[in-house]
Amino acid sequence: MQILPPTLFAMLGANAWNVNSLADGGSAAEAAARDLPSWLLDLGPLGLSAIIGGVVVAAVNHFLTRRRERGAWLRQLQVEASEKFRAKAAALNNHVAGGPVDKAIQTPHFEGLDTAIEGIQPLIEALVDEFQEMTLIAEHRTLILAAKVMHIMPKLAWQAAILPGTNCEAARQQRVTALMAMAALNLDMSAVMRADIGLGDIRPPQSPRPNCGRRIGNKLRALTSRKSLDHLLRHTAMYEPLAFSPVDRGIAGVKPLDVLHSWQVRRLKGDGIPIDTDGYRLDQILQTVPDASGATTQIVTCNGMLAKKVNGPWAFGVVRYQSPAAEAAILKDAVRLVTGHRHAFPTSHLDGWLDVDDSIVYRWGTIITGNIINAPQPPKAPPPPTTGNPVGGGI
Repeated sequence: MQILPPTLFAMLGANAWNVNSLADGGSAAEAAARDLPSWLLDLGPLGLSAIIGGVVVAAVNHFLTRRRERGAWLRQLQVEASEKFRAKAAALNNHVAGGPVDKAIQTPHFEGLDTAIEGIQPLIEALVDEFQEMTLIAEHRTLILAAKVMHIMPKLAWQAAILPGTNCEAARQQRVTALMAMAALNLDMSAVMRADIGLGDIRPPQSPRPNCGRRIGNKLRALTSRKSLDHLLRHTAMYEPLAFSPVDRGIAGVKPLDVLHSWQVRRLKGDGIPIDTDGYRLDQILQTVPDASGATTQIVTCNGMLAKKVNGPWAFGVVRYQSPAAEAAILKDAVRLVTGHRHAFPTSHLDGWLDVDDSIVYRWGTIITGNIINAPQPPKAPPPPTTGNPVGGGI
């Protein structure tokens, strides 16, 4: 019978390898073999390499099984997080596209529109909460596009919600553009999420199906889809410029006055829509505001004011004799408020706003831009005439 080497007994923890057994009339190996279990003696002909190989295979299978289980668990969490985020984005989209906002806009007098618009902010907050949950487990591409959705989708929702009293052609066109952008953003988000969990692209193909075998054609389309999704994340999509106001998109030729005119913004004092900036200019703008304690009021001087009644149009005014840069800054802020329906676009120089009776009033104070010494000054009274004889003189 083949005797296993002593090193195997030492590895298995056998205690029978003892040189003192030679004195008992047998070799140390034979004495150790008598103490080993029968199942281990049966493995002797297989050799040590078979035993080690079996242990290694078992360890590798155990490692791979745990890895597969962990991957399946993580993938399940990613799918659940992506579905929750997509559901919140869809809820915001439906609220303005076919839900309460759309139903209110379809009524003759926008009944219930104020309440419907108030429901936008809670949906935005829910979307942000789901995005924060995704940041820990989402795939890289999904996380990048989810961040775009969180940044752009709320701005599109506000642009699609026409305020009462502002139902003009420019507002309606902006609503249509915003809804189309929301649909495109949702489609791109779904495509990236499906790709990251191993599913196919749901977007319409950009090229005809290759005329080759089914397996090769599927691989080519999958490769094209991956390149298309990577291109989507690296380049600007059609909805990304809509995250900025018309005066902040870098489009040449866009003038704040033209935007205010197309949105039918009226004079702050008087009636009608001015045809030039001078029609919005006023010699003085005063506003009564509460002081720091809120107990009393004070009158402040404003360099610009934008006001809107609850169910009325926007009205705007800017003070004369300030620098062109300051006037342009106020005009741009007014465009951001009007086209963003108060919420979509942040302003740069706004001092504050108040609810006054049934109106919302935004005001601008002194804006220092460039060299204020060169700013236009109010005209002064002409000096007295110096022709003729001086006072007290005679012939």
